[in-house]
Amino acid sequence: MNHAHTFGELITELKKRQSKDLCCVIEKEESHYGKILFEVEGLSSYLQSLGIQKGDRVAIWVPNRVEWVIALLATGQIGAILVPINCRFKASEAKYVLKHSESKVLITQSTFLTNQYEEMVMSWHSGGHDHFTSEELPNLKHLIWIGETKPKQAISWEEAVACNLGNHEVVCKPDDPVLIQYTSGTTSFPKGALLTHYGILRNAIDVGVRMHIKPKDKVFCAGPFFHIGGVTMQVILSLLYNVPFYSLSHFTPRKALDMVKKYKCTTYSGIDSLFLLVMELEEFQREDFASVRTGWTTGTLETVKLIREKMGIKDILLVFGLSEASPNVAICDISDPEEKKLASCGRAHPSCEIAIIDPLTNEFLPPGNKGEIVTKGYNVMSEYFKNEIETEKTFFQSWLRTGDLGSLDEDGFLYFHGRIKEIIRVGGENFSPEEVEGILYEHPLIEQVALLGIPNENYGEIPVAVIRQKAKASFELEELQTYLKGRIAGYKIPKKLVIVNEFPMTESGKIKKNQLKEQLFSIKI
Repeated sequence: MNHAHTFGELITELKKRQSKDLCCVIEKEESHYGKILFEVEGLSSYLQSLGIQKGDRVAIWVPNRVEWVIALLATGQIGAILVPINCRFKASEAKYVLKHSESKVLITQSTFLTNQYEEMVMSWHSGGHDHFTSEELPNLKHLIWIGETKPKQAISWEEAVACNLGNHEVVCKPDDPVLIQYTSGTTSFPKGALLTHYGILRNAIDVGVRMHIKPKDKVFCAGPFFHIGGVTMQVILSLLYNVPFYSLSHFTPRKALDMVKKYKCTTYSGIDSLFLLVMELEEFQREDFASVRTGWTTGTLETVKLIREKMGIKDILLVFGLSEASPNVAICDISDPEEKKLASCGRAHPSCEIAIIDPLTNEFLPPGNKGEIVTKGYNVMSEYFKNEIETEKTFFQSWLRTGDLGSLDEDGFLYFHGRIKEIIRVGGENFSPEEVEGILYEHPLIEQVALLGIPNENYGEIPVAVIRQKAKASFELEELQTYLKGRIAGYKIPKKLVIVNEFPMTESGKIKKNQLKEQLFSIKI
């Protein structure tokens, strides 16, 4: 299908829609195209009146809400670059992103959950001025505040979007940057992936093609907008295909279930935990998701089977992607053979390529061999913003190195085998923890699990299962070993079991295995 190549072109397309057409529902607030486009024009005008030019950075630090979408469209229209800040970040993390990105404007609100944004932002203010100034953040000059209260150094959202000075037309090229996606690092401050207009827009179109998005679809956006998966594969996808999307300020299983039932959403997507948490609700019934026909997720073959059987989503699709690729690298098509949809992450999109290389020699490997997944194409980032060293390390020739272990079959379908750094090595045998975790997730007493390789004098490493049990469950190592015996090779069966009440998690919903390992090193095996 023909589609916009820049955000300016996207807005031109959106203006052809009826002003009363529904764009989205977030929490209980319905937003229609007429109001959204009015505020896009107002915010664009206001940003230009501040002197924001093509290439300047505008940061946004809020949870899922319609103002987030308006900010993305407005900054893209004038050639500026949006910098999403994780809404759960604390002061030092947010300050790092603002400083590194050299953002000139910050759009935020006073509070979210336990985060006191106003308190944190004003702690950076040098004081004594009616406008914001900061010695720590010398580039940050302007605050736009959402909500009923604001500091005197900020302008309200309502004032900003009411600006009617007109917009100076800015010509953007498809390969111009439009967003800096800071990756969710677990051991160091995040890197900023510089993503382009065309990379995000084309990726959304290609994902929609694979999901067979139709005019009557209703997209449920389970994940946060500050992650590129939520932006590209749900919000932008919905705008391009002219279908409404539905979301929550932050995900809770019960509210997600209620929204899907109330609005009869037809797609439900997100990382595997966003499915598992809904399924674990006592009140959940398979019929609750009767309207959902497809979606995408991460995880294993066992996760896909569970979603199909318990939620009834027959055409659930595994995906592979990363922030640096806008984000989707591979996804199945609904019309692909069942065996491919069950186990593989699909194929590369048109104009994109996937290959497998030996991570040590960089030799390209034939189908069936495991190695590092590399990719190239329109969706790959331009660079890590202001980080030449990491950019050079991440690219091999023109290929983006993912750090993930995978294989391709003869038909070009990709199979994900885990993070290279997480491979467990037991007495000369190597295996991915994902294989065992997927089987353990089928156990009725296990709510969450991580398999780790812990140093051992005799074998190099031995597998240890870290488990969060379901309520009132009692689980022993022998039961776990019996459950796995005969289903996997003996060296893959955990030799120790650790029960935890909660896992350390990244903001993208993944278990911080490095942190778990640090905690477990003190355990004598």
